[in-house]
Amino acid sequence: MSSEESQVEHARQTSGITMINRESITDSDIFQDKALFCCLVTIQGDEVGKLFSIRNSSLLMGRSHKCDVTLNQQFVSRLHCRIVVSNEGPYIVDLGSTNGTYVNGRRVSSQPIENGDRIKVGESRFLFLAGEEADRELENELATCNSVDNLVIEFNRSSVTKELERELYRLKRYGRQLCLAVLRIDQLDGVLNERGSQSRDRLLAQFRALALTSLNTDESLYNIAPATFALVLPSLNYQQAAEQLEQLVNLIGSSMFDLDDEPLQLSVSSALVEADASVATAEDLLRSVLDKLDA
Repeated sequence: MSSEESQVEHARQTSGITMINRESITDSDIFQDKALFCCLVTIQGDEVGKLFSIRNSSLLMGRSHKCDVTLNQQFVSRLHCRIVVSNEGPYIVDLGSTNGTYVNGRRVSSQPIENGDRIKVGESRFLFLAGEEADRELENELATCNSVDNLVIEFNRSSVTKELERELYRLKRYGRQLCLAVLRIDQLDGVLNERGSQSRDRLLAQFRALALTSLNTDESLYNIAPATFALVLPSLNYQQAAEQLEQLVNLIGSSMFDLDDEPLQLSVSSALVEADASVATAEDLLRSVLDKLDA
């Protein structure tokens, strides 16, 4: 066994958490014990929409090709983090990574995770699903959606709503500021019509990767419609958020995107709103900024 293989095996086996013996569990059993079904869905980064099922009590993530989820990215450590299904529920454990592991925007070393949590590793973000309800929800969505794109957008819409609800609570209780922006890629429909869905997906991946380089760790970007992204900006007032949004729009406008070996310059439409205590729900806030974008 090579040195790298030994380190990977050690990372798989050490976490300080008691493991479930699942060798005798069949797929049909997954629906009978809601604690058993766990998976990750990629919502930002490479291979958006790809599902990683956690079938053997743990999932190792990192830059090494020996990991269960290999992320060949600059800010990902060789052995970055590990998700563990224990007798007490699922946990995520950072393995001493340089740039950290984030759950719902917060850097963690070891923390329980639950259905709907968002995990950030390097430039990639994942939606964690667990339990009987999540399994059935995923099965129903796969049966009714026309494409993985629709599934991912539904997950993103649900995730941004959950995050906005949390931030609205903090705003009303602690007076924390909150702004929400949306960006729409003007040329995306043309790319889809002229070059097809694969070219569109490559363009979206480049757009996401570029946008993520300008975000702080507590800021989140969600693809909530085929050409539309929502940007959650907590702790910023309107002027600060407007300046950051302008910088992002200028960055996108000054960048060249590679579309089938042809350079393409993008333009984006954007809108920004600032929340206050009168905002009743996350959906109300999201609707207000989308209406402003369409005005």
